[in-house]
Amino acid sequence: MIREVWKLRTILKNKKMSASELEELREKKLRALIRNAYDHVPYYRSLFRSAGLSPDDIRSVADLTKVPVTTKDDLRAAGADKIVADWADVSSLRVGHTSGATGKPFTVYRTASERRTLLMINMAAIMSMGCRPSDRVVSMGRPGLEPRRLHHLLGLYRKAVIPSSDPIVKQIRILKEFQPTVVHAVPSVLRALMGHLDGPLRDLIDPRIVVTGGEVC
Repeated sequence: MIREVWKLRTILKNKKMSASELEELREKKLRALIRNAYDHVPYYRSLFRSAGLSPDDIRSVADLTKVPVTTKDDLRAAGADKIVADWADVSSLRVGHTSGATGKPFTVYRTASERRTLLMINMAAIMSMGCRPSDRVVSMGRPGLEPRRLHHLLGLYRKAVIPSSDPIVKQIRILKEFQPTVVHAVPSVLRALMGHLDGPLRDLIDPRIVVTGGEVC
């Protein structure tokens, strides 16, 4: 919990940077990411070499156009051993999955630190959209449940997760019982929900904020 709070503090502090400071930080982190990928991830090292590139050729976001496009199918075909850094133990990583809304779920491997960072980035994002500690947040389309955290137990940013694999009747029941004030869902999940309602969404729930992503709304 302390690590998460510290990470959130850093993210919120970075939001106060000037445009030039943010640009400098972004490109510094980009260069570090490219160097790590080249030195430690077999797939990307092979990809760079096939294009005649070295990490020093990528100094800014504009330089990313030099890197050949990688698709999800490319990464699936490569396998975990080729796409995970050689300093990481695959068996110890947190395995996650995308919603699969655009086809089939994609498997993602993260360290505990990366998982914390992602959670706090998402937290900072919904806070910037006006989410309040007293809000009830529902995340629709996620493939699995998330552990309850200290702030949930304290009644802050209460959250419910509704996997897209749940029957639509169950999704509607959870929404009706939880009555979220903030809804976070990919558009295709919202569309499937609306297709099973007899009237407008406000007849079921009346959220202050609806957040979508991953697809064009």
